[in-house]
Amino acid sequence: MAACDYDLEAMLELDEQAFDQDLTDGGGGWRKIAREPGCELDTADLIRAYRDRHGVEGGILAWHEGQMRASAGQYVQAARLFRAARRKPAEDPAGWNHYVDASIAFLERDMDRLLAARRELAAIPVPEGSGFPPLIDGYVTFPSAPGQPEMKFRWPPNLEVVDALVTCFESSYSIAYGDPACRQGQSDENGVSAPAESGANAAEPLDADAGTLQDLADTVYRDRPSAERGRALRERYLAVYGETRPEALDDAALEGLFESLSTVAFYLDEEAPARELLAITAELERRSGATPEQLERTHEVLVAARLLDEARAFHDLHPGLEARRVPAVEAVDGPTSSGPGLLTWHPEGSVLRREAIDLDTEYQVLVVSHPLCGFSKAAAEAISNDPELGDLFARHATWIVAPPGNLPLGPIEQWQASHPEQRIGLIDQPTSWRFIETGSTPVFYFLKSGEVAESVSGWAEDGNREAVVAALRRVGALPVPEGARSIPPETIEPPNATTAPSDTPMQVSPEP
Repeated sequence: MAACDYDLEAMLELDEQAFDQDLTDGGGGWRKIAREPGCELDTADLIRAYRDRHGVEGGILAWHEGQMRASAGQYVQAARLFRAARRKPAEDPAGWNHYVDASIAFLERDMDRLLAARRELAAIPVPEGSGFPPLIDGYVTFPSAPGQPEMKFRWPPNLEVVDALVTCFESSYSIAYGDPACRQGQSDENGVSAPAESGANAAEPLDADAGTLQDLADTVYRDRPSAERGRALRERYLAVYGETRPEALDDAALEGLFESLSTVAFYLDEEAPARELLAITAELERRSGATPEQLERTHEVLVAARLLDEARAFHDLHPGLEARRVPAVEAVDGPTSSGPGLLTWHPEGSVLRREAIDLDTEYQVLVVSHPLCGFSKAAAEAISNDPELGDLFARHATWIVAPPGNLPLGPIEQWQASHPEQRIGLIDQPTSWRFIETGSTPVFYFLKSGEVAESVSGWAEDGNREAVVAALRRVGALPVPEGARSIPPETIEPPNATTAPSDTPMQVSPEP
């Protein structure tokens, strides 16, 4: 049998203990498949089949399926499964939900949420009574079923895993979770890893003024994807200013803090830096008053982070802003999806409608674009007039606009009038879109069963139709002509090794 092969019916006939909790001889059940490098998706599909056969919606099986999909790079699907594994608060004495929150934050590339969940987890006390083992030298030890090894782990459970996610935040989940090197560092009570060197080799004190951050963005972090570049700048800022209270600074230092955080927010469209900038602006106004440029910039950052209610309230307090006031936002009625968020503009009611893209379809196309980008407009025009692509894009494509510091509603309205059949919307909840790169336009992402399978960048003067058609054929959206050879899709290089997870969502005793 090949490494990933198994007897499906035999696996599905196992009871849940044997299928999920057999730790003997390297692991039985699904773990026997998971320990083979490259078998992550096969293992995830096996767990899914077991859950379907036995009617298991969430719990530890959903968690383990999610871990296998995360290890294979399917972060969006994994995050959904992780959420399904949450426990009721009354059934969570050991902080399992904080571990879930930390893991989701890692997948969604949100260090602030990851550190917050780490702090919550680290504060969990050892339960008293109920036959709970005593805490000895920071560890608790649980006996296991006959033939199974006893379980000894640091309290609280899974804190070491969360520390590994912090230490190796810029690595893949597979590496951060499974590479022992990620668990060698120590973290303080805030989850900040201790420096690896000290003394003569210690790092120089860090600078995080606006000029330094911009230089880093233009040089050291230049080749990183936009979200990673923003995250690196954010970490640099927090390392210097993380404990700074704006009200304790003099006027010049407060101005400098505003400029530094504004630089971070330019590259990182997340809620935490936007709310912090709003607090700094409030302190500036409490003193001599913020400049018109600072007020405009604060509004832009709130809009980019999609804090639209806050942006609207800020505009009401500063009616002299040049930026357009954020219109009303309403949720779409009917079934909702857990996919990435989208805002669609409806000029007839002057309202933005908040919805989510359903990624659980056979295939679809996401086009990162902008209504003022000439190349995006040329692509939309050519595709709309294409007899083969026009109808396919109308049914299966969404043109998405990355979150700028303004809402280009006028240009979007013109786009809708010119291409009513081509759906266009603004990115909402920017962290939910981290599975694609949104810094360039136009870029075509071709998804198959919810996962990015292909991408095509750019639209030259003579178009880029051939590359788009080839990608559509490879994801099955267009038939391959008879006699033509299908080009295999690009894939993410798999990690060198896979570690089968053994996390502990405890009730009274841990479950691996």
